[in-house]
Amino acid sequence: MSSLLIPNLRDVGETVNLIVGDEILKEGYLFRGGTVNNIFGVHELPPVRSIINLRRGKDQEFDGINNIQIPSKDHLENYETSNKLIKKWIKRILRVMTDSLEWPILVHCSAGKDRTGVITPCILKALDIPESVIIEEYLQSAVVLLNTVTKSKTILKARFTTPLMGKKIV
Repeated sequence: MSSLLIPNLRDVGETVNLIVGDEILKEGYLFRGGTVNNIFGVHELPPVRSIINLRRGKDQEFDGINNIQIPSKDHLENYETSNKLIKKWIKRILRVMTDSLEWPILVHCSAGKDRTGVITPCILKALDIPESVIIEEYLQSAVVLLNTVTKSKTILKARFTTPLMGKKIV
């Protein structure tokens, strides 16, 4: 699953299963990614019933989708999971996920790598996924973002290079 409209979008179960080489997580149940505000409609979302927005900014509304906003405290280092406020934020998200959400779900922030990159490992740890697999799943964000930058660079070079001279105009 790849989308330029939802940055870093992936099915966590599928990714973990590919890393392990076996089906240990249900696929199509937990998705992670960046902002959904660049898409045009619900048909461009993965097949989810709920969205957890970890950003301070509001998401656009989608018919039939349960939207929950649980922003992090942006002035704090979200990776510092020993911080009491970050622990509280993580516990709140996990409680919402276990108590009141319709699944499948999409968890997202802006780029799908920082706030989402903290929450996804917490979910995987709670499911007893081996630490090496959790790390590998996290590192997939770098691969996805690098591919996106490479594609964008190719497009920009094509647009800003003169066809006759082959020289950049910017």
